[in-house]
Amino acid sequence: MTALTPRRDGLLIAVDGPSGVGKSTLCTNLSALLRAAGLDVHQTTQPSTGPIGTLARELTQTVAGHALACLYAADRYHQATTEIAPRLAAGQTVVTDRYTASGMVMQRHDDVDVTFLDTINTPVLRADLTILLTGAPDVVRARLTQRGAHNRYHDRPDATVSEVTYFREAADRLAQTNARIEHVDTTRLDAATVAERAAALVLQVPRDLKEAS
Repeated sequence: MTALTPRRDGLLIAVDGPSGVGKSTLCTNLSALLRAAGLDVHQTTQPSTGPIGTLARELTQTVAGHALACLYAADRYHQATTEIAPRLAAGQTVVTDRYTASGMVMQRHDDVDVTFLDTINTPVLRADLTILLTGAPDVVRARLTQRGAHNRYHDRPDATVSEVTYFREAADRLAQTNARIEHVDTTRLDAATVAERAAALVLQVPRDLKEAS
């Protein structure tokens, strides 16, 4: 199946990667840099703050496997239709904390088949750019420990090592669908440098799209 590609004038930027790698910090810093560069930016997150996303957050501790994967995917499709697509049509740049790659990763902790996760997630509205944050597992785990666990997945001692691998594999599969993926290794970078590199990547996208048209 191919990703939905409605007519739009804005850009959809997804920030993804393992828990604790710095996604939320980057989304905030990146949005500020893009606004300073003159872009009209809408910052959001997944699961969303809408009704399905709120339910997904509430049930993450008690629901697992295929049921939770489908609930997260349903939220992603609903948010794409009701929140993201209208913003893109208005010419805004949407920056989302987690997107398709997370849908292809998180329920692997519950032993859900990769093919199933790919099938229910890849037809969603495609990001113009996915910035995949990564890092040495011990460094990412230390950040996660300092921040504190947000859900049951974070309590697993092997979660970070697994997620770093799962996200790399998800990025490879997304790349096979012609999705644009840029990797940023945060192991030795401070938050400001990560944001500067991400902003440069985002600002390059319109130029590349113009040249390709």
